[in-house]
Amino acid sequence: MNALLSKSRMVLCGLVLLATTISLSACDSGGDDSGLTIDDIVGTYTFSQLSFNPEAAAIMDANVLDTLVAAQTSFRLFEDGSLNLNYQFQNGSPAFVPGSFTLNDDEIRVDLDDSFGNQRRAILLPDEFTLQVVGTGSQLQADIDRNGVNMADFSDFYSGVTTNGTLVIRLRR
Repeated sequence: MNALLSKSRMVLCGLVLLATTISLSACDSGGDDSGLTIDDIVGTYTFSQLSFNPEAAAIMDANVLDTLVAAQTSFRLFEDGSLNLNYQFQNGSPAFVPGSFTLNDDEIRVDLDDSFGNQRRAILLPDEFTLQVVGTGSQLQADIDRNGVNMADFSDFYSGVTTNGTLVIRLRR
């Protein structure tokens, strides 16, 4: 009988140890899928890609980034949920577009200020869009389907051209 009790205790101790190990490893997972906080994403990002790819093959892609002064172009997220987009076209004046953002899991919902519509449209941005957070927050990206884009807002070269296409945004911190 003593041997049976001893074996039962060993099995019970083994099960308790297994349950404790499983419980502790679940604690290491960090909870939600992304685990990102505002602190993980705040900061200044630079554009590594900003282009518009029209659906119509006859319309040339617009590489917006190639027309901007890199040192004057940034996308900054602040802890209070506000943001600043700064850019300058080559041979142009600096432009500023304020806005706000919210973080939901691994997505940043951007809402640019309506009163700065001309500045926003000049680089083909919609007033609201979602950026996907890549990895730990050092990269953001979006492929935004756009309809009825007046390409002349970006360049007189496209005068009279309104088209659908995809705006590609890649940002790095």
